[in-house]
Amino acid sequence: MIKPCTSARGVVLVVGSSGSLGKPIAAELRRRGETVRLLGRSSESFFKAGYDPDRWDLKVYAPTSGQREGSPFPCEWFVDVKAVICVARPRWSEPDDRYAFEDLIKRLSTAVTMNGVPILLLLGRPYVSVYTFGMTPNMKAYEKAEMYAKWRFDNSTTGSRLTIARIGEISEIGHLLEIAQRIHVWISVRGYNPRLHPIDAVSFAVAVADFVAEQESESITETPELLVGGKEVITWRDLGALISEELPSKLHFFDIPICVISILLWIFHLCGKIFPFFQGIENVMRITAIPMTADSTSVQHTHIGNCSLKSYIHSCINSGEGGSEVRKHIEAVHERGRS
Repeated sequence: MIKPCTSARGVVLVVGSSGSLGKPIAAELRRRGETVRLLGRSSESFFKAGYDPDRWDLKVYAPTSGQREGSPFPCEWFVDVKAVICVARPRWSEPDDRYAFEDLIKRLSTAVTMNGVPILLLLGRPYVSVYTFGMTPNMKAYEKAEMYAKWRFDNSTTGSRLTIARIGEISEIGHLLEIAQRIHVWISVRGYNPRLHPIDAVSFAVAVADFVAEQESESITETPELLVGGKEVITWRDLGALISEELPSKLHFFDIPICVISILLWIFHLCGKIFPFFQGIENVMRITAIPMTADSTSVQHTHIGNCSLKSYIHSCINSGEGGSEVRKHIEAVHERGRS
């Protein structure tokens, strides 16, 4: 196996830098003195994220539409790169974006291995012990992208390494907040009370920057997965109680059999074939059902961060933020149904 040359490499390339995870990662890397290059799908996304082209090295790639394959990335974007951090994610509200995401990971994995970039840190599916109701469409896209990346790196002769980052992201709690505020109900599955291990985006950025710094060590060992969690572990039912304490009007708690959720998912799936609006309802239900029934913490997690769950929930409620992606997703699906 050819060992990647690192003598002329000093750039960290961040993909997905305009998102909620990418922005703090880019900021933390620059704060530590790293030379950062950002790869995004459009100049508009960079502008919305607040990146000044005079202060940042911005590269724009053309995302694919439908199931077409995109053209290879230019080699000059990668020849001086020592690490690639990819935290890009498929958009909920655009089903075709899952194909574009899978194609992005294919193009990125090919560019990294062909140009001998030492390491690719790829954000993969969150750590979940078991998918009781099956994976969401986005998680299936993650899985396919991961499988391709692993295949590409396993068959590479340049010595490039792949690490999959798995996190329980604290911003996902925002989706639960949105649902709880709308229906004033907290549902638990009878016989289940899984443990959650959420981390905030800033703390995850610190973990990523630490990981990049460790890659320059002479004694670095290969790390197939980076499991990162926050400082607090909380059960599903305790999370509901914590959210209820912070809301102006208390939540109503219901404990329902697992068969009821299965039947509802089946009904919404069938209705979604006729009325696209129900596809959004089904996806939201599947996303919510995962933390209801499956642990997202592991003894292998790296505990990091100082963000308090209570203070995070309190700030989300007071600012009116958190969970807007759920609303956007349902509205977008509903709009497609009308058109």
